[in-house]
Amino acid sequence: KETGFVIFVIIFFQNVIDVIHKSACERVIRRDIARTYPEHDFFKEKDGLGQEALFNVMKAYSLHDREVGYCQGSGFIVGLLLMQMPEEEAFAVLVQIMQQHRMRDMFKPSM
Repeated sequence: KETGFVIFVIIFFQNVIDVIHKSACERVIRRDIARTYPEHDFFKEKDGLGQEALFNVMKAYSLHDREVGYCQGSGFIVGLLLMQMPEEEAFAVLVQIMQQHRMRDMFKPSM
C-alpha cells in the first residue's frame, strides 16, 4: 500500500513540475528561494540546481495541497530533504511528513 502511494506521489510530482501547471504561489516561492540556506553550496547559485530543485518541490507541494499552498518556513524542511535525496523522493517524503505527522496544520495560512 505504501509503495503504491509513493509511486503515485512521484508521478504527481513529475507531472506538476511541467511548465504547463502553474501555482498561484510561484512568484512568492521564487522570491524566497534565495533566502533558504543562502550560504549552503547546493543552494547558493541563483537559478542553480539546488534552487531549481527547491522551487520544483515547493511548487509541486503547493499544487498537491492547495489548502496549505506555500509557506516560507517549509522551504527549510525541503532544503534539508534535498541535501539527502533527489527531488522526487524529497517531495514524497514531504507529503508523508505533512500528512502522517500532522505538520501541514502548522503551515496552513490560518496559523
